[in-house]
Amino acid sequence: MRILTFDIEDWFHIIQKYPNDILDRWDNYEVRIHNGMDRIFRILTDNNISATFFVLGYIARKHPEVVRRIHELGYEVGVHSDMHKAAYRQSRDEYKNDLISAIDSLEHIIGEKVISYRAPGFSIKRHNVWAFEVLNELGLKYDASIFPAIRDHGGFDDFTESSPAIIRYNGIEIKEFPMSVQNLFGKKFAVTGGGYFRFFP
Repeated sequence: MRILTFDIEDWFHIIQKYPNDILDRWDNYEVRIHNGMDRIFRILTDNNISATFFVLGYIARKHPEVVRRIHELGYEVGVHSDMHKAAYRQSRDEYKNDLISAIDSLEHIIGEKVISYRAPGFSIKRHNVWAFEVLNELGLKYDASIFPAIRDHGGFDDFTESSPAIIRYNGIEIKEFPMSVQNLFGKKFAVTGGGYFRFFP
């Protein structure tokens, strides 16, 4: 099974602790989102390839034309949080409010229900699996947040599925699309993802 996804964020949307002036600083940074998006659209169109795009609510509000273009080309628009904060650094209420803001921003543009999600930095860990309950409450049906190996901002090293699976938690079910990993000398390592593709294109 080959499933292609993109996280739509700009170069300065890194996982970090967020001071109060983050928006002021972001507004002063050079915007590079369009160059990358134009290249992605061209490659997908030329090769007749489909994909899901997990978009930040921030991007939807700042650059609605990007979201509109994704939708017009027939690709799925998923949600990637509002402000790219690590899920495990938020309380349940903070996490839910962030997601509501992002989903509302995206749905306002595309006029359709958003049903797919990926946490920033794959930041759903064992101690914040309550996030799946929040996804269910907000009508999200598909998740692509599980990184089944050790990782700085997330990681479920003991997650045994390497292909799409059903996660059952406290009476809810959600379809999970974990990141691809391989085993080498008894250790699991990632073989896909933005940073990994940069090192090993």
